[in-house]
Amino acid sequence: MANPALTLPPVLDAFIEEQVASGAYRDRDAVIADAVDLLRERATDHMDDETRLARLNAKLKKAIDGLDRGEGIEITDLDAYFDGVMKRVRVG
Repeated sequence: MANPALTLPPVLDAFIEEQVASGAYRDRDAVIADAVDLLRERATDHMDDETRLARLNAKLKKAIDGLDRGEGIEITDLDAYFDGVMKRVRVG
């Protein structure tokens, strides 16, 4: 059973809070789950194309299901959105 308490260095903790505050994630658990998914992907880069496609399809389904639940964010000004992303990237 996983330990529900997770202590991170302050810089990582602040990054997680920024991601939630930006609306990119609904909560801390979603940020951490996405980070672990990325780590798992990197660890399994040697997979064959069929396995990669299956994982991609699973991720797409998860994303679409989230949108269906209203968990997405609406972007009405794409330029402004990417300007904000670039500002956050430059700061980090």
